[in-house]
Amino acid sequence: MSSTYRGPINPNPGPGEARIIIYSYVPSLALGIIGAVTFLATLAANIVYMIRVKPHRIFHLLLAVGAVSPELP
Repeated sequence: MSSTYRGPINPNPGPGEARIIIYSYVPSLALGIIGAVTFLATLAANIVYMIRVKPHRIFHLLLAVGAVSPELP
């Protein structure tokens, strides 16, 4: 068996396609929209619950801030 590199296995992408497709994953627009709507509905429910129930405000505030804050490097 030869250990010489023979070039890329995947063909070049067509026009309008991403140059790198990792693990042959192609994202779905519909699934992305469903995920965003679900996330926003859950965030809204936590904010409403945080406003209504006083003893749990700190906990729900942490959930809301943690959900929308960017990931640290």
